[in-house]
Amino acid sequence: MRWVVGVDVGEGSHGALALVAWAAGQARPGIGDLVAVHVLEAEHLRVVLRLHHLDEVTAEARRVTEKTLARHGLETPVEIVQAIEASDGLAAVAERLAADAIVVGRHAGLDGSGLGRLGRIARRSLQELAAPVIVAPHDLTPEAVGAGPILALSSLGDDSVEAVRFARRLATWLGRELVVAHGEERPSEGLGALEAWVTATGVRADRLQVVEGSILASAPRLVSELQAALLVTGSRMLSGIGRRLHTSIGSELAASAPLAVAVVPPAP
Repeated sequence: MRWVVGVDVGEGSHGALALVAWAAGQARPGIGDLVAVHVLEAEHLRVVLRLHHLDEVTAEARRVTEKTLARHGLETPVEIVQAIEASDGLAAVAERLAADAIVVGRHAGLDGSGLGRLGRIARRSLQELAAPVIVAPHDLTPEAVGAGPILALSSLGDDSVEAVRFARRLATWLGRELVVAHGEERPSEGLGALEAWVTATGVRADRLQVVEGSILASAPRLVSELQAALLVTGSRMLSGIGRRLHTSIGSELAASAPLAVAVVPPAP
């Protein structure tokens, strides 16, 4: 799989890099194509270019990015790009490289607490969803990644199809089981529907699980019980108004879940 990981000059991307370092040790046959990207945002450039030449700014950004990667034992190509917003720069690189996912950090730690839990870059990346976006808590370490399966959540709708397919590829690549879970008011009646839906997607799930009630409310318990390594969910691609009227399951889990969360856009 090909991942684009966003690297900043502070602590915000350390969890994302820890996830990448963990994946490098798990993946079959290795991390594949990984590109680290540091985005020079337009507003920042307007300030620093008053005192420094662009070549100096770019060279310093590359030096700091490579130093940050080295702290996580990663040797990978580095791209320094310019964009209005960091999320725009990451999306552009992901599109150019046909990346399978964009990996970013969030402000909240593993406990999901704090104001602005996602942070600007993760929030914008999830709103745009130019590719599957994997959001990692800022304090995630390779040792904190669960020893269990890849856990994919299904609504039994079209918004979950690409998410489950992505989760299958991820599980195979990382050598983990794939568990597909769904929430129903009457769990005993939901297993058949889940089985039929998974079969229709053409995805092979190693286990199916139906929980009572909202999958959003049940996800933290499932993650804990399964010791899930990574959580995958789809997106309904809500508009700004839609996000105000309805809960975005993907964004809520990406902001608060005690592990890395992949949010996958539906097929175009």
